[in-house]
Amino acid sequence: MVDWNAGELDEMKDDDGSKSGGKPRRARTAFTYEQLVALENKFKQTRYLSVCERLNLALSLNLTETQVGAIAGYR
Repeated sequence: MVDWNAGELDEMKDDDGSKSGGKPRRARTAFTYEQLVALENKFKQTRYLSVCERLNLALSLNLTETQVGAIAGYR
């Protein structure tokens, strides 16, 4: 199973320890075990989800369509 919660990138910091750059990063979604299992099972069945399938899966897992689409993009 793929660990979708791993691999978090460190933010760039200036010499004084403050964050560099403009816009702050959005908090990373921590998927539950149940969400990960359901996503893995769905993507084993079919590689590409239609918009309707993505929306239904997102609703059933209490995720946004964008979060499900992002996971699909990593496949």
